[in-house]
Amino acid sequence: MNSILFDTNLLVYAWDASDRAKQHRAVELFGHERRRIILASQNLSELAAVLLRKEVPSAEISAIIDLYAKLVPVWPVEPSDIIEALRAVTRYRMSYRDAQIWAVAKRCGRAAIFTEDGPIGQTIEGVAYANPFAQPFG
Repeated sequence: MNSILFDTNLLVYAWDASDRAKQHRAVELFGHERRRIILASQNLSELAAVLLRKEVPSAEISAIIDLYAKLVPVWPVEPSDIIEALRAVTRYRMSYRDAQIWAVAKRCGRAAIFTEDGPIGQTIEGVAYANPFAQPFG
């Protein structure tokens, strides 16, 4: 596994102090794996939506998005990813949003998705799923 695509929940935890244990773990994981982390542009869009619901000021959200974009590569969602996501919805019964992130990870090649959702412990078409809150990393 070369790259790790962080699911949006990990990005949210890094900024949300309501669960200190998850916040600490997300920040620790980001620091430990930073050279291997990639994001999909969808992750940043979802992060903005979640933070807006939490009433974080838009200027602060913009700074957070800009910081992530400077720290790690952000892969755009391509039309081919949308087509792959639609296939995965049918074939693997994924939610569309999860399938779209899976499609970007698949396109990246040898990527894993770190998330609390999805088929943890499974590999789907070369994309491994791991829950970094339940499994050690390193």
